[in-house]
Amino acid sequence: MKNINELKKDMGNRWMYGLKKVIQKNGFLYSSYKYVFERSSYYRNITKKVTDICIEAYPSSANTYLMFLVLNLNKDIYISHHTHTIANMKLAIKMNKPCVVVIRNPLDAISSYIFRFNSEESENNKVLIRAIDEYFEFYKFVQKNIENVYLVTFEDLIDNTSDVMVELQNYTNLELNIENIDMEVLINKSLNDVKNKAERKGRSGKGSVPSKSKEMGKKVVKNKIKNFSTYHESLELYNSLIKEG
Repeated sequence: MKNINELKKDMGNRWMYGLKKVIQKNGFLYSSYKYVFERSSYYRNITKKVTDICIEAYPSSANTYLMFLVLNLNKDIYISHHTHTIANMKLAIKMNKPCVVVIRNPLDAISSYIFRFNSEESENNKVLIRAIDEYFEFYKFVQKNIENVYLVTFEDLIDNTSDVMVELQNYTNLELNIENIDMEVLINKSLNDVKNKAERKGRSGKGSVPSKSKEMGKKVVKNKIKNFSTYHESLELYNSLIKEG
């Protein structure tokens, strides 16, 4: 049984998490928070007037790979990226900026996210439930705003990169110069950029590039995720979205 201090800590954590969710769903509150408390992230990640394209997704869904693909085609493009929030998509839609969303099967996306960033907490049901809920809420917003975003599946991005980039150029009207690019060179350079970024952050074994150790760790997490009813709701949402997209 928890003592009074542990109960207070739990209440405080729940309150902070609830506040965080409110902020991450509101464009004005989220951008204001970033500007005041995380200025570098505001300029690097948040959609603004100077933004050319917003790239978003649930974590561990090839966000970094797509970002490098675009930058390696045109380094001058201003990308809003990696907030993993509804708020940033709302900002992009409100400002009429191209908003590209990557979607990955929930079992793979959630297990990869947990293994990369919360592996020590993989036994904690609360962490797993929150991760699943965040996936569902993120893509439920995408479903409601499907006409205002360009949805890319993880599988297409990995297996049909050339087609995705051509469609992306047509959707955004950005100068990507796809016609003059050696796609194999572009893919290899972008994958190396992803790998190098993971190594710089000390996540070489848990980075965005698949590996044997990563797959073994994810397998354990996957078995736990399947036990939650909210996962099956997320899977239904995923299947519905890829049909709509």
